[in-house]
Amino acid sequence: MIKKLQFFAVAFLFSIPVLQALSAATMEVARSVHGGTEYKSVTSPGLRIPDKYSVAPEACNPNRGVASGSLFTGIRIPDDTNVTAVGKDRFLMGTITGETVYCTGETLQLAFDSTEDWEYVEWILPDFTIIPGYHLEVPNLTAANAGEYIVRTHDFVGNGYITSVIVTVQPTAMPVQQRTVVLCGPGVQVTAIAGYSSYVWKNNLGTPIGNNQQITLTTAGNYTVTATRNCEVLTEEITVIPFVEMTTHPLAAFGETVTCPNDGEELVTIVLCSAGDSRHITIPITDVQNIIWEQLDESSCSGSGLENCAAKDPECMWIERAVGNSFTATTTGQWRVTIYYQNGCFKPYYFNVSSNTMNPGVVVTPVDCTVSAAIKGPFILSICLRQATNIKW
Repeated sequence: MIKKLQFFAVAFLFSIPVLQALSAATMEVARSVHGGTEYKSVTSPGLRIPDKYSVAPEACNPNRGVASGSLFTGIRIPDDTNVTAVGKDRFLMGTITGETVYCTGETLQLAFDSTEDWEYVEWILPDFTIIPGYHLEVPNLTAANAGEYIVRTHDFVGNGYITSVIVTVQPTAMPVQQRTVVLCGPGVQVTAIAGYSSYVWKNNLGTPIGNNQQITLTTAGNYTVTATRNCEVLTEEITVIPFVEMTTHPLAAFGETVTCPNDGEELVTIVLCSAGDSRHITIPITDVQNIIWEQLDESSCSGSGLENCAAKDPECMWIERAVGNSFTATTTGQWRVTIYYQNGCFKPYYFNVSSNTMNPGVVVTPVDCTVSAAIKGPFILSICLRQATNIKW
């Protein structure tokens, strides 16, 4: 629960002035007979309320005021009663207390405080449900419970009062995020997402192990951190693996992966599907020292000489092209991205950028059902077709 407001209102609209019998200050609205007694309804001109707050009259209650359309009808009294004895000028003060901003799932609690002796007090909820009483509780709040909460009152001589408060219900749950952190050396410092007011770290047994944004983890395994900000709750699931187990190529999702038969290292091929094409790449790696993208100076060495293998000879020279998690591939050639983990560990991952100069298309020809057919195409073309989004088969 976040913010507490108090609302004070003065019921100018619903106070009933001194009524003078059929004088200029009052007028007779209607006459009716209930239980053998004739009653007349009187009101003071100009006392108006919004139609949505109108109160339906009770047929045989001569002491209750009613609202007729947008005119507030003061009271109904026996025809032989002196009207001047009824009503008085006054201001009616009332207060709604309680918190007005809630989190989803919490319980709304509001109260109407007043020194008046009301015949009845009722709450009108945003969905127009009416609940009587001075206190209101609505459990397990959702977004549907947000809106205006109205208090409507009436006393024994026809005076009425209305006030309201706006209630906000904020969402809480956010999608769970997942990431992998590499453990190199005695420990790895892991940082949760910034901008939250509190953090709770737990190990795979659910035992709390920290309450700051950063924590040093010394053992491989699964961890969670729950961050809260007002109503918002964010949970991250973090997997810590030893450096020696970091074998998956970080660019595997961006191209075709093959394995070098010589050393078992993965090599990824990223294809530019036409002249002037580019591929933007972002690898979701955090809690590292640095990430450097380099292109091979192919004049410095002869390469690996083996199919599906990267150039790793010591004499090969590499030119730095970018730093950080993001890289845009626009130039063909042999590349590598080196990730520098905490405590001195680092690992290069190799990839090639190729370009397709063909213009993929579909040619429709008559089919001879007596002849076997096949669809064939170059390796690069097959990659570009899979990347296309406007091809229908």
